[in-house]
Amino acid sequence: VKMINEINSLGYKVFHFGGFNEPEIFTDNANYKILTNLPIIEQYKLALGCICNINTNSGSGIILGAYGAKQITLLTDDAPNHTQNLLAFAPLNYKNNNVNMFVKGGFDKINYDEIIDHMKIFI
Repeated sequence: VKMINEINSLGYKVFHFGGFNEPEIFTDNANYKILTNLPIIEQYKLALGCICNINTNSGSGIILGAYGAKQITLLTDDAPNHTQNLLAFAPLNYKNNNVNMFVKGGFDKINYDEIIDHMKIFI
């Protein structure tokens, strides 16, 4: 919520893409729109038109990287027994438009101010 509010304060909207069962973060924020009800290909089309995408080590990050989309990838050590080459799950981006942010111990330890700083580079 803090990060979304910060992005909104910079004058940008947040579009929430993902699985159809993901919870809506805000219900009363005009600058936040959940689009998980759309077919996945439509979500990718919209995401490719965004100034910056923030994703995790998921299939969507890999697909966006294949198109060279501007992205920030949040990574953590959440895979069982994965103790070496911790950036192995980071998507490749053929235009090198990806910033990988790795933190040990889970996504709740990620510094949201750093995400905003990296996002400002793409804006």
